[in-house]
Amino acid sequence: MTVRALIYDVLGIGMMLASLFFLYRCVEFLAQKDYVAGVLTLGIGIIVIRAGVEIGRLGVLVRRED
Repeated sequence: MTVRALIYDVLGIGMMLASLFFLYRCVEFLAQKDYVAGVLTLGIGIIVIRAGVEIGRLGVLVRRED
């Protein structure tokens, strides 16, 4: 495993874990009936999850190159 693939894997997993924070905050905002903030944080959480998945795919592609 190359260092580049390892960095992509760590960043991908880190971004997916960071998205849990946004989804948790989304639930808190919705419980407080702050719907605009809840929808915005939900959107951010989904975007961060997608970015983490794409970075994880890069890690897989780098490993396949070797």
